[in-house]
Amino acid sequence: MRINNNSLVYVSRNSSGEFVSLDPTVSILGTKLKVVNGCQEIFQTMYNMKFLPLDILVIIISLLGLAGNGLVLWLLGFQMQRNALHVYIFNLAVSDFLFLAVQFIFHLMRLTSDLELISIYIHRLVIIVKNVTYITGLSFLSFISTQRCLSVLWPLWYRFHHPKYMSAVISALLWTLSLLLTILHENYCHSTFGNCDRRLCQQNDTIIAIWLILLFVLLFGFGLVLLIKLFVAPKG
Repeated sequence: MRINNNSLVYVSRNSSGEFVSLDPTVSILGTKLKVVNGCQEIFQTMYNMKFLPLDILVIIISLLGLAGNGLVLWLLGFQMQRNALHVYIFNLAVSDFLFLAVQFIFHLMRLTSDLELISIYIHRLVIIVKNVTYITGLSFLSFISTQRCLSVLWPLWYRFHHPKYMSAVISALLWTLSLLLTILHENYCHSTFGNCDRRLCQQNDTIIAIWLILLFVLLFGFGLVLLIKLFVAPKG
């Protein structure tokens, strides 16, 4: 391990335990360390065949997911009258569709293109879209679970305290929050905007981790409440 520009760089060893190279910019196992806008980025220069089954599997799953989410978007967008829940489901389908689309494009490019031609900026763009859509999708899943739980436990309160426009406002806020968290992460942790700051990067990552944990707790907690309600509800 070598410390360079306030960051840690791990240098590979050979089978005898000796360092392959003390120069962290030397290509190791098909990768190259580049300094872009003051940030260190690992760039893959040679395709590793052990990733071939994984890439093919991701491409197949992405295609199936794109077809399923495309059908949901078509039904909710053109065939059904939307209510508050449908707005959340529609936005969830949009985020999932975009996530699967960039997954499909990136892994297909890895299989069919020269990795030297896939620049760091294209790679970072893919990561940005994936992060935004992942955080947004999880947010909508949690809010859908919350909405369903409230509507089942307190139907009258939910009906009179949930205006029609609230679902659209919440959807816009969730997209904005996910985009903001992702942009801040790229700004402080990567070379995208050239403002690398290790301390602010760690703080931003902590905020993202707390938000994701909160979403998981909401999703699991309200889902468990609905499951218990289903089993303990009086029959008939």
